[in-house]
Amino acid sequence: MRIGHGVILLGLLGVVAAPFLLRPRGEAARSGAWRLVAVSPHGEAIRYEFERGFSAWHEAQYGQPVTIEWRNIGGTTEISRYLDAQMLASFRQHWTRTLGRTWSEAIGRAAQDPRLARDKATPEQWAAREAYLDDAGTPLDCGIDVFFGGGPFDHNRQALVGNLARIGILSDEQDTLPYMPQRFRGEDYYPARLDASGRPNRAFDRWYGATLSSFGICYNVDRLAELGVERPPTRWSDLTDPVYFRKLGAADPTKSSTITKCFEMIVQQAIWEELRKLGIDEAGYVNAARDRAEDVAAAKSRGWREGLRTIMLIGANARYFTDWSNKPPIDVSTGDAAVGMCVDFYGRFQSQSSVGADGRSRMVFLNPYDPETGLGGSSVNADPVSVLRMNVERDPDRPYRYELARRFVAYCLDPASQRLWMYRAGAPGGPIRYTQRRIATRTDFYTEENRAHMADPDLNPYQMKEFLHYHEEWTSPLFNSLRVLIRCMCLDALEELRGGWEAILVAGGPDARPDALAALTNLPTFEMTVGGETVEVSLEYGAGMEQFGRLLRRDAVTQLEVTERLTLAFRRQYEEARRLVSRGPATTETGR
Repeated sequence: MRIGHGVILLGLLGVVAAPFLLRPRGEAARSGAWRLVAVSPHGEAIRYEFERGFSAWHEAQYGQPVTIEWRNIGGTTEISRYLDAQMLASFRQHWTRTLGRTWSEAIGRAAQDPRLARDKATPEQWAAREAYLDDAGTPLDCGIDVFFGGGPFDHNRQALVGNLARIGILSDEQDTLPYMPQRFRGEDYYPARLDASGRPNRAFDRWYGATLSSFGICYNVDRLAELGVERPPTRWSDLTDPVYFRKLGAADPTKSSTITKCFEMIVQQAIWEELRKLGIDEAGYVNAARDRAEDVAAAKSRGWREGLRTIMLIGANARYFTDWSNKPPIDVSTGDAAVGMCVDFYGRFQSQSSVGADGRSRMVFLNPYDPETGLGGSSVNADPVSVLRMNVERDPDRPYRYELARRFVAYCLDPASQRLWMYRAGAPGGPIRYTQRRIATRTDFYTEENRAHMADPDLNPYQMKEFLHYHEEWTSPLFNSLRVLIRCMCLDALEELRGGWEAILVAGGPDARPDALAALTNLPTFEMTVGGETVEVSLEYGAGMEQFGRLLRRDAVTQLEVTERLTLAFRRQYEEARRLVSRGPATTETGR
């Protein structure tokens, strides 16, 4: 018996000791290094190069090596939820123990509500919100120093909620960077000092774009040849082609704001297409929005509906909606999927990895572009880095904690880190193991000297014309609503969506059954009772989506009810499309 206990004890000791015994020599040798705690959706390749690069840069600048402790939480959306929960727990302790005040769910919601208005809140709720935003007086802490990677939506939201610290790179006296535009083609690369209404922007100096991202289509050359596809997809709408049924790889937007941004691009392009039909381009948009307000509003509504229709049919063609945004390009490169949607760097990296012995790449990545109209299908947006609010006294072993986090952001804006994004592995000053094939944010980086070492020497977002001009006011307020809508429309009702679409395809396709297609791609409406009042839930652009967003923000119970009701509504209309097909050919005016 004692021998058995001893074996068990040795086994447990082995489990505990394994991470230390198996730790790489370099990490063990740096036991005296300063420690930075970071959370990131980035993969191992980026983490490895940035930990190595930042440590070398910091030792050269400040005489001290650094080791990074990476926290694995999931995608950007899951990271944001984790930060919210941990920061709220920290605030609750301060509110109840330090301030001696009473806690409630309403107080917690108010504390983290960036939309809270003073005249709509109780005195206690407003006091909680003000206390939460008090950088100096309220010691929020989640045990993490740096939020590295993801989309600007989540970083900006974290700033407005109150979870991010001032970094100190910009100030009221110098509110722009000389080497990076604050805004480019409608995308913010770091927050402006003043918001759209001219008031001080809470997000100012709390996040910066470390690199840039765009979105696009990847396809397998051999699979398309097998399917008889003569013209590869170049536009988002090409992915709705029935030939790609169950052959398309897509990622779950509820797990990643970056993937939600990809779907948002589909809507943005659809709106631009409707505006182009009215003869309105970017140069004339501002005047048209003023002088032809009704026409522009109608075009936005049509574009919104067409964008959702495109997303729905892409969902109908999908083999899956994966939790991992790098899975679609991997599957496309191996032929497990014929086409997919992905972030640019995953697409470029996988295209590079799929080059065969004959020098030919089995997979192609491209940014959507319509040469006939000159209209692109993606903007170029920031992939930010930010510093989280922290209570330095909580971690006495790291008195340097806040300053080290600020230095990491400075490093992310330094030419040394920009080389990690764009240089080929092994190039002088570049990555050691992994070519990232990302986009540098600094406008002064695109020199002939740097281009000689770049994996993509012709890639310069500041000169390329195939990217669309993003209009934040069109879809950014609907960002969270869009991801919930896609979940209800394409993920939770995926089986019924596929069933309805397959029935249409078997019956001859969309042209043969326009009645069933119309039923499948409808935007449902329904009524529900909220707070004793009957409200109509509509997905139409404008008032309908504003109401939908308010319901999602109301409380967890309301959000659950509205999403369940919406999913049920989609399931019913998908089933209706299938039933229409089963009743036989659609009647026509001449056949009655």
